[in-house]
Amino acid sequence: MTTDSELFKEKAERLYGPNWRSRLAEDAGKDRATVNRWASGKLRLPAWAWFVLWAKETIEEVKQ
Repeated sequence: MTTDSELFKEKAERLYGPNWRSRLAEDAGKDRATVNRWASGKLRLPAWAWFVLWAKETIEEVKQ
């Protein structure tokens, strides 16, 4: 079974590339340590974090 943090990491890395933690932290207005805790499952993912990924995905689709 895939966890939320695993799905989040997979999607974030696909959208942001190898430096996804720093780039996502900037877009989310959070520090990198918070994003690391989300990715590790040590901190529960807030619902709005999924929206940040959705917005990034939408922006990338519009650019194409």
